[in-house]
Amino acid sequence: MSKQIWLHLWYSGLLILCISRVASAIALVGDAICNAISKSSDRAERTTDKMTTIIEQSACKLTMASQQIEYQRIRFQRFLKYEISGRLGEMQGKFQFLKAVNLGSLSVKSIREAFQDMDIKVNDAAKKILDNMQISAEEKRVALMSATVAELGFTEGTTYRNIANKISQLGFDMCPAEIGPLLRLEHVKQPRGEILYITTNLEDSVDELLMTVACANDKTLSLRAVQVGFFEHSDIVVFVQR
Repeated sequence: MSKQIWLHLWYSGLLILCISRVASAIALVGDAICNAISKSSDRAERTTDKMTTIIEQSACKLTMASQQIEYQRIRFQRFLKYEISGRLGEMQGKFQFLKAVNLGSLSVKSIREAFQDMDIKVNDAAKKILDNMQISAEEKRVALMSATVAELGFTEGTTYRNIANKISQLGFDMCPAEIGPLLRLEHVKQPRGEILYITTNLEDSVDELLMTVACANDKTLSLRAVQVGFFEHSDIVVFVQR
C-alpha cells in the first residue's frame, strides 16, 4: 500500500477510537444525570409528602384558631357596642334573643335518654342537679335571652349575686332548673368555645351550682354544673324574658 493509504487508515482508526471514547463518556454522563434525576425525584417526592402533611396540619390549626378568633371578635363587639354608646345598664329590651324552650315538655328520664342518644357529656355535678330537678307541672313556652356581664353594666366583671340582682332590676327572671338541660338539647349548633352560664336562684340550687351549656373546640357538646364564682366581663349569662 502507498503511504497515503496507510495514513488514511491510521486517521480513520484514530477517529473511530475518539468517537468511541466520546460516546462512552456521553453514556456515562447520561447515566449520571439519570441517577441524579432519580434521586432528586425521590427526595422531592418525600419532601412533597412531608410538606403536604405539614400544610394539612397547619391548615387544621389555622381553622380552629380562626373560629376561636371569630367567636371572641363577636363577644368583643357586643361589649364595645354598649361601652362606646355609654348606655350600659339601660338595655332592657335590647338583649339578644337566644332560644325558646318548652318547660314541662320532657321528663328527667327523657332528658337523660336524649343526652345519651346525642352523645352529650354531663359531669357529676350536673347529674346531681338532674337527680333533684323538679319538672314544671304545666307545659309553658319561654323565651331565653343572653347578655355578657359587660352588657349588664359590669365592665370589670363582678360576682354572681350582683348579676342576679341586676337581671331582676331590669325586669327579667332567673332560669328554672330544667332550662339548662332543655337549652342543651335545643342549642345543637352552638359555636365552638362558647360557654353559656344558666342563671338560677341560688336559694333553690344544689350546693350553689350553676349549669353551663358549652361547646368544646372539637365540637363536643356538654352540660356541666360549676361552683358560683367571679364572672369576667365577657362571660355570657342566660335568663328568662317575662
